Amino acid sequence: MRNEKRRFRMNRISRLSDIPRNRKARVISLDNNPDIRSRLNNMGISAGAVVEVLTGSDKANYLVSTGNTRIGMEPFLAQAITVQII
Repeated sequence: MRNEKRRFRMNRISRLSDIPRNRKARVISLDNNPDIRSRLNNMGISAGAVVEVLTGSDKANYLVSTGNTRIGMEPFLAQAITVQII
């Protein structure tokens, strides 16, 4: 756990799928694919949003919190979101 915390320091840019559970991050950008971008926007995920990964992995769906909303998403969608750890 200690090494994991060191690896994900503040201001680190990564994919949402790469951050550890229970860490908050700000969405920096979304995938350029218009279908993916539209789907994420419809789910309430857009640049500037603060999100937190509650559960998920490359083999299982993600549960993400943003504000008072919890959102389920497939791993490929979590990989399409670039975030900055806050």
